[in-house]
Amino acid sequence: MIVAFGALLALGQAAFGANILLNPGFEDGILSPWSNDNDFCGGCTWGAINTDAQSGVWSAEVDGNRLLFQSFSAISVNLISEVSFWARHPDGGADMAMLFRYDDATEDERAVSTSGAAWEFFDVTSFLTPGKNLVGFGVYGNSGALARFDNALVDAERQNGGGSVPEPATFALMGAGLAGLAARRLLRG
Repeated sequence: MIVAFGALLALGQAAFGANILLNPGFEDGILSPWSNDNDFCGGCTWGAINTDAQSGVWSAEVDGNRLLFQSFSAISVNLISEVSFWARHPDGGADMAMLFRYDDATEDERAVSTSGAAWEFFDVTSFLTPGKNLVGFGVYGNSGALARFDNALVDAERQNGGGSVPEPATFALMGAGLAGLAARRLLRG
């Protein structure tokens, strides 16, 4: 029992994280709850396609500079362990941008660039602004290149009764209880 408790402690917060994005890989064949936002291309739209995906069957595609965005309940940046996604420009490398939206009505947009025609992984966790609460994440296509997007992740500790990580004192209390049960069993047997 004590070994099992030690393994639980070793897992730490990683065991309790969850992707707060819904439909991160578009595997249901639709965009929802992602939405087309900020049109800088005169009417182009992101759509779900099943002809090219980083994994699975579906991904999202746009031919122009438009934001694909998802809103969610505010979560402290301090609870987020990773924000990442896969992107591809099938006709060759090009720029695109990612966007963080915070609950204080501020936004942070950063450029990322693919270097070739293959799927590329982008970890944008370091772009988060410490001390803020994130309420949305999205990516822009490119006005001069076909863009594809797949497998987005905002990995965060679950909150409000949704499997949050126990406090260290709770782990200590659980450990003391397990040790007491083990001692009691040894004394009986």
